[in-house]
Amino acid sequence: MALIKCIECGKEISNEAISCPYCGYNKREVEAKEVMKKLKSKFRPHYKLMFFGIILIFVSNFFGGFKFPLIILGFLIVVISMISLFFSFITTMIKHMWKD
Repeated sequence: MALIKCIECGKEISNEAISCPYCGYNKREVEAKEVMKKLKSKFRPHYKLMFFGIILIFVSNFFGGFKFPLIILGFLIVVISMISLFFSFITTMIKHMWKD
């Protein structure tokens, strides 16, 4: 057990403490918010690509009759973006778990 300085108030606390007993600063809560912010920015392109594929499917269906190649292209875009989103999420979680 070692003593470290609190980021907020600067007083010495245990490195195993969940929060500072003096000011209440919660290091893990702040780290979790930072991780969520990184995840959102990392996954945003996947959602945009998925949305584009869905729009392509609907537009080709309603405005162009039954355009089979466009529907297949839209479906492939959605599936590929979902697969890449899945693997990106898994690798991010593994990296985060191994970091500690």
